[in-house]
Amino acid sequence: MSSVSIKDMVKKQTRYRELPALLSENLGNPTAKLHLPMNEFVDMSTVYNRDYIEEENLDAADVAQRIERRPHTKNLARYTVSGLFQRTINDYRQCGKAVPILVENLQSEIGKPIYAAIQPIVCNIRDVTSDTTIERAIEKRKSGEELESDNFGYLQLQLSQRLTVVDGQHRRVGFATAIDWLKKITQSGQYPKAGLFTPTGGIDTAGYMHREVQNFWVEVLNQGVQNSFVSIECHIGLSIDEERQLFTDLNLRGLKPSTGQTLEFDQADPLNVLVRKMKDAGQFKFEVTDSDEADWAKDDGRQLRKDINSITAFLTLGKGSSRGIVPSDIEKKDSMAERFWNCVQRTPQFGRKGAKTKTVLAQPVVLKGLAKLIHESMYGKSTVRDKSAVEAIYTAMLDGTLDFSHENPIWRSLMLSAEDRNKAHKGICDYVYVPIGTNLDAGTFEESTGWVRYGPKHNDIYRRIGDLIRFELKLPPRPEVTRAIQKDKEEAEAAA
Repeated sequence: MSSVSIKDMVKKQTRYRELPALLSENLGNPTAKLHLPMNEFVDMSTVYNRDYIEEENLDAADVAQRIERRPHTKNLARYTVSGLFQRTINDYRQCGKAVPILVENLQSEIGKPIYAAIQPIVCNIRDVTSDTTIERAIEKRKSGEELESDNFGYLQLQLSQRLTVVDGQHRRVGFATAIDWLKKITQSGQYPKAGLFTPTGGIDTAGYMHREVQNFWVEVLNQGVQNSFVSIECHIGLSIDEERQLFTDLNLRGLKPSTGQTLEFDQADPLNVLVRKMKDAGQFKFEVTDSDEADWAKDDGRQLRKDINSITAFLTLGKGSSRGIVPSDIEKKDSMAERFWNCVQRTPQFGRKGAKTKTVLAQPVVLKGLAKLIHESMYGKSTVRDKSAVEAIYTAMLDGTLDFSHENPIWRSLMLSAEDRNKAHKGICDYVYVPIGTNLDAGTFEESTGWVRYGPKHNDIYRRIGDLIRFELKLPPRPEVTRAIQKDKEEAEAAA
């Protein structure tokens, strides 16, 4: 191939642009595979979603894309920034240039992917004209020797023609968002409050970043503008119906990996890194499976990887997902996670064959409720924070005071009506609150086996599992439960 750079090969003319391309076919359909600077691609591409159609006052029949989801775009923008950040650090080290300590500290907050890249984008050229051509070319080498190339050529477009994005609109906008954010912080020396992220350290009292940090961000911006390219498979002259079909096929025909498999491979998620470190260190005495489905009839004591991640997220972050977190969110919580899982594993029968039939703690929703309760006691609002409660919970689990066996009637109490629950467990009405008219659908109690089987609606159940533990250990009830009960009483008195 010629040593001439991609940028040099893109000929900008008065009326036309010629884009160097690999000429190919996809299932017999002609395509041009392009390799363009990402910011140039953003400038010369369009997304025909509903927002764009309304903005440009076009025909609704032109829509061939989903609505952009801003949270997804923002996550991709953060991913882009973290990738460019790591690339810049690598360049510093390869050149023997010292990375400022403030920059290294910053990376713990922005993320440290072991590798980052933007996947290829699929486009179409809608407004094909007689001037739209794909021409095979003669490849010229520095030596002056000319060799015919069967698959190298140029895609010639009018300057007004656009590449219509079929698959990749969030990548496109995510990159543009990242570059715009980098420009703002390098020009102002400040992090905007509603930006991609705001570091907790490295900023002086005047609110401006240190000069070393600002200079580094300039290098990161240069990486994005000068050294970030995207591969594009460009289809030529597809109709709107064909474009819609291509969008559908690209998004529906692929087979996504299981969540467990993804978590096993993903090393960009800080919480996942923690779980993997614990797994590799042999701290889980039970088997961890990448499957996404659990079967009571085939319960051999294993736990699903996705459940372990979710439970550990509730414990360390207070929520069931680690989406959008950075390393600093999980730092210094290793011992917290280790203590939790070590204590759980000392529960009789946990991790053994048929564990779910012997202890309710083998059910993920119970572990989520326990983990959430411990997190709130450690890091929650001042009205619920109580580290002595954490010690009480662990002590009760280890000495058996907190009985997780199916024989303990407290675990089946969520399947009872409020009236029956209060009769069976005096005082529990101050702990468990179910709004009038709400069908909790907590699960089932099988009298023939004595098993308590909680349902799949974990969001409705896990907080109330924590409430049952509070009741069992005589810990204070959740303040929001107390407020909800009081509000019902006041409304009932007012209506009387």
